[in-house]
Amino acid sequence: MLGNADQYLDWIVGGIVLKKYLKNYLKRWLKIFPRLYKCTEKALFYKRNYSFIKCMKNREKSPAIIYFGVPNHTNLGDQAQTYCTFIWLNENFPNRKIYSYHSGQVAFGIVSYLKKYVLSDDLIFIQSGYNTTDLYMAEEKMHREVIQAFPENRIVIMPQTVFFENISEQKHTEKIYNSHKKLIFFARDNVSYKKAKEMFPCIHVSLYPDIVTSLIGNRHYSNQRNGILLCVRNDKESAISKSEVLR
Repeated sequence: MLGNADQYLDWIVGGIVLKKYLKNYLKRWLKIFPRLYKCTEKALFYKRNYSFIKCMKNREKSPAIIYFGVPNHTNLGDQAQTYCTFIWLNENFPNRKIYSYHSGQVAFGIVSYLKKYVLSDDLIFIQSGYNTTDLYMAEEKMHREVIQAFPENRIVIMPQTVFFENISEQKHTEKIYNSHKKLIFFARDNVSYKKAKEMFPCIHVSLYPDIVTSLIGNRHYSNQRNGILLCVRNDKESAISKSEVLR
């Protein structure tokens, strides 16, 4: 308890000095912390991805396939895209080894390591799906980084749906894609094909069906069918509203 005015004044002054010291200490720490965090994050990333980097470092010098966009989530549609693409790649490029990476690895900087070991005659493929969009920027950012990182390689973007809400993001994508001289872009529906042709006049754009349709006819079931089941999305990829479904 403060007994007199002098003690109270000392307490106030001491508090001000302490506050100033803490403020300066925090300022210094906040300058150091981002750098420390970045170094720690980089070290952890390298440790987690060492096997992927080592695999490329010790690769054979024959042409290979570098595949970006393997899903690391539980969406079965995206998993099916990768499953069917790998079948297609092995059928059409049986003599090329496939090295695959997911978009999270790209986001944390694996491309800077891979650039040292990718050969000019390696083929680069990017995962198909609803990825050329600003609805999910992780995949689109992956597209942009890969395209910019490998200007001398043939890059094939597997069948995509194309949609942008933000015109600045669309323009940014257009600039990067059109700057690549060896880029092939596949659109998986007519709307996306027309949009892609408008956006990418400097690259090769083709209409190609969703690669998961390659599974049609591969499986046969003996159970009897009765009626039709309609499945409708209820997330931001849905093209129709709930009221339209119920109508």
